[in-house]
Amino acid sequence: MLRGLVAHSLMNLSCSDENTAKIAQTDGCVAKLIRIFREPCVQVNSNLLFTLMKLSDLDSCKVEIGRSEGCIMKLIMSLKDWEPGRRIYAAAILANLSTVDEFMLEIVRPGICVPELFNLLEDPFKGVREQSAWALMCLSASDECRVQIKQVDGYDIKLFALLATGTPIVRKKAGELIIKLRDPSCINQYDTDMPIEVTLKIISDPSEDRDLKVIAIYILNILLEMNADTSVVKRIENLAKLEENPEIKGFLEELIEVRTPTSCSIL
Repeated sequence: MLRGLVAHSLMNLSCSDENTAKIAQTDGCVAKLIRIFREPCVQVNSNLLFTLMKLSDLDSCKVEIGRSEGCIMKLIMSLKDWEPGRRIYAAAILANLSTVDEFMLEIVRPGICVPELFNLLEDPFKGVREQSAWALMCLSASDECRVQIKQVDGYDIKLFALLATGTPIVRKKAGELIIKLRDPSCINQYDTDMPIEVTLKIISDPSEDRDLKVIAIYILNILLEMNADTSVVKRIENLAKLEENPEIKGFLEELIEVRTPTSCSIL
């Protein structure tokens, strides 16, 4: 009971960056939090995971958390937890730890974390979907992570579906992942125009976010690498004529130049 109250108090304190720094500087505090995290008490784990998430933002704490025996695997297993908050906190900590090379390898190599995070992109809870998308984007700096994503059945079509219908954060991260994977194979692998239609719809919608439009243009370039469909290029030309944003208009004109069959330019 007392331990639970302490954990709850630490969680509340760690909402402040200043207090988080003080917790990190308290001798032995991080080690004790990690040790308690391994215990089966549900409420303690929820509160402490939140505090560990805040601490994992600090470079001084990443090493201590990442090198604690069994901690990374416990975090990976927490992605399967029934409680949404713990799934969110675990994904956030793994994303923070992935900025350290030795931890990136430990997170990715068991082959459990990446597929689970990919599955969580369809989690019923918005926060879980968004944090999982962020974690996948962080982990995709690893070649092994990108290989594991491509091993997920229908990964590309799933990413395009998220690009079309996800929350703003998920849409951007899904788009960034598509660019990072740089795999135009879905244009020939599936009997569907969905990927191209998704990108064209984003570009043509005046209400869409500027950054998402830029992402869509880069994705469209990748999709056209293997098949510079002249009808699609014509549609892009029409979009460029209607586009009012000079920056987006310039990107579209550059794409047209690159993907027109007689052009030798490189985007």
